Amino acid sequence: TGAFAALLMAFTAGHIQQSHYYTVDPALTFWSTLGLYLILQMPSKNTGLYLALGLVIGLATGTRLVGIWLGLPFLMAHLWPGSGKNAWQTPTILRVALTLLVAAAVTLACEPFLLIDPGHYTDTKDIRGFLPSMQIARGERIRIWALFDFSTPPYLYYLTHQFRYALGTALEIAALLGIGLVFFKRNKPAWLLLSWIFAYFLFVGGLHTKPIRYATPLLPVLVVLGAWACLTSVRLLKRYVSSPFVYTLPIVLVLLPTLVRGTAMVSIYGREDSRIQAARWIQNHVPENSEVLGEHGGFPTAWMVPEDRYRFEDTDASYFIASKDWMLLRSQINFLKKKLVAADWIVLIEENRMRQYLAVPDQYPIAHTLFQRLSTGDLGYDLVAQFKSPPEFWSWQIDETQTEPTVTAFDHPRVLIYRKNANQITESQLDQWIARIETSENLPDRYILEGVTAFQQNHWQDARQAFQKALKVRPEFALAYILIGEIDRVHGDQAATQQAWEKATEIRGSITRHTFLGMVEAGLKAEGVVYLEGIAQMEPDDPILPRLVASIHFELALEHQQQGRFQAAIALYQKVIERVPDNLSSHLNIAACFKTIGQVENAIMSYQKVLKLDPQNKAATDSLKMLQK
Repeated sequence: TGAFAALLMAFTAGHIQQSHYYTVDPALTFWSTLGLYLILQMPSKNTGLYLALGLVIGLATGTRLVGIWLGLPFLMAHLWPGSGKNAWQTPTILRVALTLLVAAAVTLACEPFLLIDPGHYTDTKDIRGFLPSMQIARGERIRIWALFDFSTPPYLYYLTHQFRYALGTALEIAALLGIGLVFFKRNKPAWLLLSWIFAYFLFVGGLHTKPIRYATPLLPVLVVLGAWACLTSVRLLKRYVSSPFVYTLPIVLVLLPTLVRGTAMVSIYGREDSRIQAARWIQNHVPENSEVLGEHGGFPTAWMVPEDRYRFEDTDASYFIASKDWMLLRSQINFLKKKLVAADWIVLIEENRMRQYLAVPDQYPIAHTLFQRLSTGDLGYDLVAQFKSPPEFWSWQIDETQTEPTVTAFDHPRVLIYRKNANQITESQLDQWIARIETSENLPDRYILEGVTAFQQNHWQDARQAFQKALKVRPEFALAYILIGEIDRVHGDQAATQQAWEKATEIRGSITRHTFLGMVEAGLKAEGVVYLEGIAQMEPDDPILPRLVASIHFELALEHQQQGRFQAAIALYQKVIERVPDNLSSHLNIAACFKTIGQVENAIMSYQKVLKLDPQNKAATDSLKMLQK
């Protein structure tokens, strides 16, 4: 059984693939499998065996904390009926204590913060920390790479997809039969192996995130049980048939598909990566200076589009997560419109953003519709090239259409290259999309806009009712609570304001710049920019916020100028210049305001500042000559 399991393991596609990655899971697989091998020899009078197991459990737990579950088969080995009369006498108890002591010491050596700074594990500032990572794994924090998991049921998904891909259908069936055989045979080694499967799977299988790598530590045990089921079947068939062709069928039916799948997986690493192929195609077929929309993220395409050759623009698809329920749906379309109207080409990796958003139509409808229309050709772009190096054995390829993104993303992703076609989507089409959203009775935009109009007219009760209607159609729309809180703030009810903000943060978590950008883009610019200024002061190292605040002040100043409120416009233009001293438009407009209200000296000084920034500026030159006369 061991020899057959080793042969199967060597050709297990999932294990071959994961062993090519620099992740902790193959290391945990090694330590946990070695730990089980040692546990199968217990109880024992060999103190060295217990010392070695303590070292291995410590290393497993130090690699991933889930390694602590090796303690379950360890305890079972000593509690198993018939383990020996001396199983729990003093020498054995001392050996068990030695194992636990060594395991704890090695774990602390691997994870010293457990001892010197336990708060390190609860710190939420760094997303790579333990607690934030667990929050993402449990679905409490939303990140793009975890969106696909909204479509994957806990536990069951491993049986229907992950084990099937990692082991192959034949070997997975054999492994499941092996698990069933444990209950039938009831022998100690099998139960010890099954206890590891149970403990690990109980913890990991229920997580929100279910990348294929999480299945890796179970593969050796599943393969052993599968090999055991095969050979048990052979022995059973031998009782009734004498033909080797018949009684070796269980081995053949499991071994051959496993050999083929493993060989197919290995073929990936003998071929050129699909991303290299795509980058070469782009250099040869995409004209220089083309506007190309690409991606950053875990599997980026930005590097394929060098900025010394092309005009690159990032899709910035994380915007949809950051803005969810803080901003109007129409704002998300406007965000896209600016990018799509300009882009001649789009270069994506399917597993980076597209598959994630296609899996969540209800949670992220705008992003879902965008990628859906792009994939069907309804966005005004044609798919002109795609590159992928799938696992293949001669002409047969492993079917990966239903796999989760991390199965293919790291070593053989699909690169998609789109070109704008003659039937390109127009701004008017996107505006029609916005109009449908703004008038829909089933979406919050209509009611938020009605409420903002009432707010601006000081019709407070009408505004509150409109915002509450938005919450009826979408209870999780946090912006509505912020706007209700703004009504309470205007009326000096700080307690009600705080209560409304707390409701918003219960839904969407911490307040961010998108909270107040939502206010600004809904129409409450003057109110929202005050909060954005506060965030800018708290985050002085952020290079984007000052320009963002300045751009909103500029819009407000322009509105004042157009409506004849020149002093208010001047004050806001000066705020813009404080944050962005080289903002030419603000200098020009402030000069025009001074000129209009008769402050000639100030106008002259402003035009002179314009000429310092742009000596060839004709408008400033002509105006200055006129004023100096």
